[in-house]
Amino acid sequence: MTGQGNVFNATLIVETNQSFEVHGDIGCVGSSINNGQFSYATIWANNPLTPEKDGLEDGDTFTLFPFPMEVDAIYTMTSALRDTTFSALLDSLTTELSLLSNEVNSIITERDSLQGLVDNFPASVQALQNSLNIASNRVIELETDLQTANLQFPLLISIIRNIADKLRN
Repeated sequence: MTGQGNVFNATLIVETNQSFEVHGDIGCVGSSINNGQFSYATIWANNPLTPEKDGLEDGDTFTLFPFPMEVDAIYTMTSALRDTTFSALLDSLTTELSLLSNEVNSIITERDSLQGLVDNFPASVQALQNSLNIASNRVIELETDLQTANLQFPLLISIIRNIADKLRN
């Protein structure tokens, strides 16, 4: 298929890592390329300016065949009727936009509910944070005093600091 006399019709996206060919009643009307998780197939429409049928028309069914085909292998035929009219495209786009709008509203509602938690955070927690900061400063002073006194209590200081850090967090 050279593409001459054919009119681009649609792109079929299939969630598969298997390449495939698209066949209509006249034979091959498209083939796919694989891009990881998805395969993308260009499907050609019939060109009304040519005397022979050279692609799909509205209402035509098509079949997907794995590619490359193996000799003597049996494949399950997958047929589907696709509405490729502008109104079908518009309906699909409207549905997608509606779903997106609902998702945005859900995110906004979730954000607002979390803001309520932040706004109602108890003042006693802030007071506890202040007390822990003061205790941490006192541990630093104690460490300095012990080092000055040349006493070897690094393990004790480390334990006290870890406890203060855990309480703060």
